[in-house]
Amino acid sequence: MDFILSAVHHGGYIDLSFDKDIMDRVDIIKLAYKYGWKIEKAKDKSLLIFNRIVNGQHQQLNIWFTRMTIATSLNHPKRGKTQLFGKNIGAALLEKIMNNPRHHTGKRYYEKKKIS
Repeated sequence: MDFILSAVHHGGYIDLSFDKDIMDRVDIIKLAYKYGWKIEKAKDKSLLIFNRIVNGQHQQLNIWFTRMTIATSLNHPKRGKTQLFGKNIGAALLEKIMNNPRHHTGKRYYEKKKIS
């Protein structure tokens, strides 16, 4: 089995990861821009936050890239404001989700946002 060693400098620390389907922070940002996502600042150095507007609807994509965990926040036509979560998302699936955050994977679950 072949593994790839990724060494990426992230403003003061170095991320060393072994994975066969690895994407580093720079790869994720490039892919996000390809699909019209704009990056926001995040307090956590392992979290990337992206936003975009599609057909007048706000969409948000949070990616904890060290574990490839993602959360998409969007307005579902029937369920209202929802979040979809996924863990261990590979590069190919991440690209599908970035293109269409409603992409059905069979691996993600949703939570309805509670409005108080």
